[in-house]
Amino acid sequence: MTELNRSRFAANASGSQPGRGRGPHERLAAAAARRRAARPQVRRRDPVRILVAIAAAAVALVGVHLMRDIVTPLLLALIVVITVHPVRRRLIARSAPPWLAAAAVIAIAWSVLLAMLVLSVAIVGMFTWVLEAHGPEIASAQGEVGSFLERLGLHSGVDDLVGDWLSPQAALALSSRLALALADIVLAIAFVLMYVVFLALDAQRFDRITTEFGRRRAALLESLRTYAGSIRRFMLVNTVFGVIVAVLDGLLVWALGVPAPFAWAMLAFVTNYIPSIGFLIGLAPPAILAFVLGDWRAGLVVIVGYCIINVVLQSFVQPRFVSRAVRLNLTITFLSVVFWVVVLGPMGAILAVPMTLLARTLILDASEESRFARWITGDEH
Repeated sequence: MTELNRSRFAANASGSQPGRGRGPHERLAAAAARRRAARPQVRRRDPVRILVAIAAAAVALVGVHLMRDIVTPLLLALIVVITVHPVRRRLIARSAPPWLAAAAVIAIAWSVLLAMLVLSVAIVGMFTWVLEAHGPEIASAQGEVGSFLERLGLHSGVDDLVGDWLSPQAALALSSRLALALADIVLAIAFVLMYVVFLALDAQRFDRITTEFGRRRAALLESLRTYAGSIRRFMLVNTVFGVIVAVLDGLLVWALGVPAPFAWAMLAFVTNYIPSIGFLIGLAPPAILAFVLGDWRAGLVVIVGYCIINVVLQSFVQPRFVSRAVRLNLTITFLSVVFWVVVLGPMGAILAVPMTLLARTLILDASEESRFARWITGDEH
């Protein structure tokens, strides 16, 4: 027997093989250790780090709120550029020069923004015209409502409240506030137009992002691509349903003889981009005018008709397409409107879904460990 065979025989005899020469307790302990080693390791999150992250997010949101006049136009420009960016890709694929592709994106984005501005001006202008042209009818309606409330014994605070809302002076004050709001919109659109130029020119740099960071940031880049696709589907779904709702609502108020039906159709189109509560914003002006300038039957028909059209389309049909497009459940969609209106102001209602998707993309989608949190928000993929 050679020296090597003697050493192997001695090792086997001494119980160096697993399971030999060990007592039952040692074998059980070794088996338990192997099971623990095979079990997937779950990284525990440090509560202190979580609290610090929450505090940092709160401070950042406060900063965004304080700078909302600058941040909100930038975010709107970003959403518009993301929506029309496929035009640039198609032009580049057809060997168009980069400057021409960027110019096309700028032209389309400017057209969209100027169309928004025209819609806003038209809605405010028509609403102001209605208030000025029907001042006597509004004053008469104020007297009738006041008499009705007095017969019911509600002639103190409620009567004053009705007078504040239905008086011609209140109507003119409202038109003045709308004019000031329109001036703010014009200024915001001017900022957005400038931001669009910068973002469109910078977009060509991001064509190389996969080459530069494809391996190190693969999960994040895939999440950002998914985010951009979700934004485009969201805008497409809302635009299609907005046109349908605007046509149906406009025909309804036109058939009932409500003044400025085109304005209320455009208002229905714009408010369709506001999830959940946009329907109520679009309903209030034509319903009030129908009650004031017509009779209670016309106002009731407007409310019922809007409910049938908007509730069926916006509350049952459209949310299914929107939720499928952006993978947000209805509860998160509604809460996002309230949250982003507080942070960004009125424009936050339109930016609510895109901003919620962006937050989820940056915080959750790029991490494989946060699948449960993504599922809670409605992303089941």
